[in-house]
Amino acid sequence: MKTKYTIFLTFFILAISYALWLRRSTEPMPNIGMCENITSGRLKAVCYAMFFKNYTYCKLAADFTPYCYDNVFSLLDVDERTCNNLEDTSAKLSCYTNLAINQKNASVCEFLQDTSLINICYGRLSDHLDVFDDINLCKKIHHESTKFTCMAMVSKNINFCFNITQEVFERGFCVAMFTRNVSDCFMPTNGGALARITFSSCIRQVAISTRNVSMCEMIGRAEDRWRCKMSMINDIHVCDEIDDPWKDICKLEYIKNNI
Repeated sequence: MKTKYTIFLTFFILAISYALWLRRSTEPMPNIGMCENITSGRLKAVCYAMFFKNYTYCKLAADFTPYCYDNVFSLLDVDERTCNNLEDTSAKLSCYTNLAINQKNASVCEFLQDTSLINICYGRLSDHLDVFDDINLCKKIHHESTKFTCMAMVSKNINFCFNITQEVFERGFCVAMFTRNVSDCFMPTNGGALARITFSSCIRQVAISTRNVSMCEMIGRAEDRWRCKMSMINDIHVCDEIDDPWKDICKLEYIKNNI
């Protein structure tokens, strides 16, 4: 009886493995023709920018230009000289952020020189905590919530989160990184665009850390919602299976992850 059970279990595992392999094997490799299937002209520019690894296309992306820069520079092996020679502020910010990630050195953000840009750079590195190796670096950050969130993550001490008093919604982000409880993302707030961006990032982080793709639906910003989903699903067919006006971003996230 035990032998029959073992044989059945073996065949079952092999069948599941084959089904998963078959699904992966049908996933199309990213190709330039995929850009033609993107309906938005702005997002089509993002697609070409990624395939050609040429950030100059991003100027055609209109209000999606910062998103374009983020996608393209994440694909490039940038250096300090390249970043410093950029004139566009959004491009420079994306370039230095990705240089910090590639070099695993958060202090690269200091090259931006502008205090507000440095803080944004540090904030974007919250998805890449391995670049922060010294809590003293966190202390140099002027923005309160970014500084204490950084200190909490590096020291693995949630108590630093409660030093955030000026922006309560960002305290929720900090706490949620420890509790992995999405309800902590929604601490009381007066609202505003920055609050919504923080909520999106917070929910995305909790969803990814708990591997709960359904949480991604709670995210309002299309870029963050599809970045959240594709980090776990990585299936371009999903983009056409549901009615979403921003399915083009879904396709771009798939391309970025697999190019």
